Amino acid sequence: MTACTKTENTEKSITAVTVSSMAQKNETSDFYGLWNGSIITAETAEKNNCLYTVDGVADKHTVWDEFCAKVACWQNCNVIIYNGESLRKVIFTNDDGDMRFTVLTKAISNCVLIENKRTISPGVICNVKNDDMTEYYISDILLCKYKALADGKYGTDTDFVGKMYQVSPDANITFPYQKTFTGLDDYEKYSKKYNDELKLDDLSKDMESFDEDGGFNAHVVFLYGDMAGSQEVEYEFLRTVRTDGNLFIYMKKAVPRDKKASVAKWQFTVTVAGELLDEVNPDSINWVIYEDTEK
Repeated sequence: MTACTKTENTEKSITAVTVSSMAQKNETSDFYGLWNGSIITAETAEKNNCLYTVDGVADKHTVWDEFCAKVACWQNCNVIIYNGESLRKVIFTNDDGDMRFTVLTKAISNCVLIENKRTISPGVICNVKNDDMTEYYISDILLCKYKALADGKYGTDTDFVGKMYQVSPDANITFPYQKTFTGLDDYEKYSKKYNDELKLDDLSKDMESFDEDGGFNAHVVFLYGDMAGSQEVEYEFLRTVRTDGNLFIYMKKAVPRDKKASVAKWQFTVTVAGELLDEVNPDSINWVIYEDTEK
């Protein structure tokens, strides 16, 4: 999958007007647009179809569940979330199969209302069970969490080791692509075919050392190749999640505001316990690369 994220920041002065009084002035105005930084109560949030959270935890989460259900059906929708310090509006759009989120956030900083905008694709929500809570993420943003239901279907975090390798920007290979290595023989076949183009010296040393230490006896290595439009793009491993016989590997791709146009090509490896293949088919490895572009 590919992704695209854009960020905008603006500052506006605020006045001491409560959200409830603003809503009374113009009931047709968007609740997020009306907010000026004042405290929102649980009652006010509920009246305005806003998800109310405390430290990210939502006791009443019907609004969020409805949003997730529409996203799963690829229907345009939005949700507003309050966490005591900021108000966030998450908008999901499906434009002829181009699915993405626009995440708008307002917060107070030094008596000034700060607004931030990010557009994130692909339009994929990550849910993962952590102790007795289910956490919901888009890219690196924790949107909300609530007590996991006994009959719910949730992802499970999987331990992993991730590494990054920059390869020749002149490599004449189509990106993106992915591979699975269950042993050194698998990797050597790949290296023999692509080493001249990709210059795989560093990766080859790591794979050979890993094999010598017995790594392939109990582990499997997944590889992904990606291309960026600038040498200044930065990648970050977020998490690997096992769910319904699939493994999802989540990464963030951050593009700086003042980037210089150039070509950068990368390979990433994620190493997990080999027993994972007892539950996950090698064809069910999904790399989700959230691209985060500043404006």
